[in-house]
Amino acid sequence: MIELEPLKNDDAVAVRLDGANLGCVRIARSPFHAQNAYLAFDDGVILPEIATELFQGLFELIKAPLQVMIPSSDARMEAFLAAGGFKLMRRCYSMSVELCDLIRGPGGQKSPSAPQLFYAKRGEDRYAELAFMMFEQYKRTHASISPLTARFEEFCSALPDEAVYSQAGGGAICLAFIDESEIAYVCGTEDTSFPAFCHALASSLFERYERIEFECDDCDEYAMALRSLFDDRGEESFNTYVYGK
Repeated sequence: MIELEPLKNDDAVAVRLDGANLGCVRIARSPFHAQNAYLAFDDGVILPEIATELFQGLFELIKAPLQVMIPSSDARMEAFLAAGGFKLMRRCYSMSVELCDLIRGPGGQKSPSAPQLFYAKRGEDRYAELAFMMFEQYKRTHASISPLTARFEEFCSALPDEAVYSQAGGGAICLAFIDESEIAYVCGTEDTSFPAFCHALASSLFERYERIEFECDDCDEYAMALRSLFDDRGEESFNTYVYGK
């Protein structure tokens, strides 16, 4: 029989099996995604045979959807989570690439006609417009996994200070927020022009940096379009699992 005992500050739960201590499950919260509880397991707790009872007990105790992120290569944790009813909801790719990794153009074709890139800094009206577009897309792509609970002002404060965008008819159609060599966020309003924008953005960053970095979730079509412009060179990936949704 599984026994669960909340520890101080409600940031961990001790797990016992037939009176024997197995270890703890640590609990974290995110102010940006306050609906879910983020879990981490001590090694002794990772037992598929207790997973169903353990996860049901944690769900009833915490009274919130449970979320876990693990390296995609962690077969042991994958089996443990699946045994107890966690569902795979997202894969995140962590990319660190060089110019030689960049495909000549979208789909491997000749490099597309590069759109003109414009820049906006925090405090400018255009920056605020771009930040709101990013806020709306972030809400959409995370809604079914871990809904965004932060207000726009809070979300905006976490964005890098510089944005890059392309435009048509005076309005932004593709955009990215960058922090030196990192492409932190990307967003678009339609699919056809976005690969060319990403190609132009990456090319411009490679003029300043030998290597650029970005992460992309498979639930975000624009982030995955950015990833598709680079050869697969064994990038790291992480899986997000959710229980109780």
